[in-house]
Amino acid sequence: MKNNQPIVKSDRIIPSMKGNKVHVLTIKNATPADAGYYSVTATLGNETSVSDAQVLIEVAPTFVTIPETVTVVDGQDCDIHVEISGLPPPQIKWSYLAEDLVTNAKYNIKSDGNHYQLRIHHATAKDAGEYQIICSNNLGRITGKINVRISSPPIIVQPLKDLLIPVKRTARLETQIHAFPEPKIVWSRDAIPMDFSLYPGRINAEERRGTYSLVIKNIQLEDSGFYVCTAHNAHGTTKTSATVTIEVAPVFLQRLEKLEGVENCDIDIRVQVAGYPHPKLEFSFNQNPIELKGRYTLKELKSGWYVFTITNARSTDAGSYSCTASNSLGQASCVGKLTLFPLAPPNFTQALTDAIFPVGGILKAILKVSGLPLPRLTW
Repeated sequence: MKNNQPIVKSDRIIPSMKGNKVHVLTIKNATPADAGYYSVTATLGNETSVSDAQVLIEVAPTFVTIPETVTVVDGQDCDIHVEISGLPPPQIKWSYLAEDLVTNAKYNIKSDGNHYQLRIHHATAKDAGEYQIICSNNLGRITGKINVRISSPPIIVQPLKDLLIPVKRTARLETQIHAFPEPKIVWSRDAIPMDFSLYPGRINAEERRGTYSLVIKNIQLEDSGFYVCTAHNAHGTTKTSATVTIEVAPVFLQRLEKLEGVENCDIDIRVQVAGYPHPKLEFSFNQNPIELKGRYTLKELKSGWYVFTITNARSTDAGSYSCTASNSLGQASCVGKLTLFPLAPPNFTQALTDAIFPVGGILKAILKVSGLPLPRLTW
């Protein structure tokens, strides 16, 4: 009998005898379904005797039920329920981010028969990710993976970092953001949202498992600026930012060209230079370096503009001037010739004359004046 039901003989279940007294029940290729309470009844006349035993079938652990994903709202407890079969009962180990979990203020681990539970108290976005349950007995070992999602506003796990990169290289801005539902990402440069269709194949946004990247190929000077990544979902919005600076050898945007001035006056010579690291400027006169002191000064303005000033210019200051800008990536030079004209006092070459104008008419007076530097007129 098995579980009080008669046993049906088959090719796999075979009752037999050894000699006159030993009765044997053979079960070939035993399966978990063969487990149960077995009994045999011996009858002699009116007397009967029953012998019984429990048969347990050892099996490797298997998952009966295990969730792929568990989703809870930020701040709530998160319960992971798993049902496992196996004999002997398997040993269970929970882990997260390659660290074994134990019952403490954050986690509660318990079991009831074949049912196992991990509770995460007050789950937040930092608790999101893949959890593992490892089950083992003497017959085998299995591992299950459960993805925990926390419905929460976007949270910056790894912010953007400032980037310093040589021109024509590939730049990558990366940030890691936890959020559920998955956030919408907007990239902007200098407060202007980026339209990637304007940079086909050169600038594009990428996303992989919560890591969001902005990739700029063949980066140019105009790509420098202040970049912001904005993440938004139904629960909120967050931002992270970084400055991209392009390393480039100096380039003159405004060069020395034809230079003119007046003797005994201050001469301002202007150049505009782009480059990073910040270029150093040196001026020369007739191929001789100029020491910036006394009558010679150099002032830096905004947007790469510089003003080289010669105070109270003399006739001997006329000649060839060169400006050299240099940094760790290279240097650039430009040359201009300064021509000085003698100082000329103001002189009216056509003076005002008396005139009669009708009432309501337009008064128009013509005069001409010469002088170097150009005189300023006061009416």
